[in-house]
Amino acid sequence: MCDSRVGSDESDQMSDSRVGSDESDQISDQMSHGVGLMADAWIEAIGLVGGLIGILAWIPQIRRVWVDGKEEGISIPTFVAVSVSLSLWLVYGIIVNSIAMIVSNILTLAFIVGITVGVYRIRSKQALP
Repeated sequence: MCDSRVGSDESDQMSDSRVGSDESDQISDQMSHGVGLMADAWIEAIGLVGGLIGILAWIPQIRRVWVDGKEEGISIPTFVAVSVSLSLWLVYGIIVNSIAMIVSNILTLAFIVGITVGVYRIRSKQALP
């Protein structure tokens, strides 16, 4: 004959071990979530630094147009294509909620608008008789 209490004790032990396992899974999930948040912060920081470098790369163009008053070699169609590309990256950054992509693309678009306005200003002065 089989003692029903033995099976009951075994199932209680299995149940207890699952509870402990569930608790440790929750702790593990919380720890990995914290690590994930830290990794996300580093990823965004890297993106912000990369975006800043990309923005700084436009400064010579702005200087050339607005300070030196030179527009030679600046292609408006190229600037339009770059602007469309940056706008799409901005939309993507908004969708994935990436602060780095949002900030860097907005600032870069602002620089491009500034350069384009400067080029049009110079070219319109040159077109006057």
